[in-house]
Amino acid sequence: MIVSRSVFTWLAAFFVAIGLVAQTAVASAAPADESEIRDVTAGRLSALQAVDAIQYASFFCADIRDKIESDWEQSFTPPEVGRLEGANLKKLRAKVHEVFPLASDTAVEDFVTAVDNQDQQALSAAWHRFWVETFAHLTFKVSKVTVTGDTAKATIAFRNTVGRGNEPRKFVREDGFWKDCTPEATQTETAIGNDEPLLEACLLYTSPSPRDL
Repeated sequence: MIVSRSVFTWLAAFFVAIGLVAQTAVASAAPADESEIRDVTAGRLSALQAVDAIQYASFFCADIRDKIESDWEQSFTPPEVGRLEGANLKKLRAKVHEVFPLASDTAVEDFVTAVDNQDQQALSAAWHRFWVETFAHLTFKVSKVTVTGDTAKATIAFRNTVGRGNEPRKFVREDGFWKDCTPEATQTETAIGNDEPLLEACLLYTSPSPRDL
């Protein structure tokens, strides 16, 4: 079949236009991906500040979601007041300040008083405040995102009242949505803190010394 010059020119222009549209679509995907990754990061922070382990875990990929939820649920759950009965209150107070350096003196005193009075409700309220105050001034800022297909890397700048730093995060696209897939091992010693067993640390001081009370 003989194609006239005008038709050939039209087809050429058509395919060039298609190419330009495709290039535009690819170029516009990166900002969309980056925006969603920023939303995931903001969601993680909001969940921490709400002290909500289930919501926090929802921003993570399937491979680690259950572990994330379990670990944070355990941390957010207050200890049973009976397990701290007879604690050395002076040493317990110092240890709580060490474990929760951003907790207010009022919250710490409420916790210690609750232990002394064996008041589970007051202890639970103080424990919740520890976490609220810990995350109250925490901020995340996504400073760099690199997307490769259905995986991405981002640098998250974090800041709170005791310092600042940067941490690398990994993301994967699952069912069309970006999820944080940073392995648990790399979350220690970062903006969120370390993996010290909080209750176990407090239980070290359940042998009272009368002169310390």
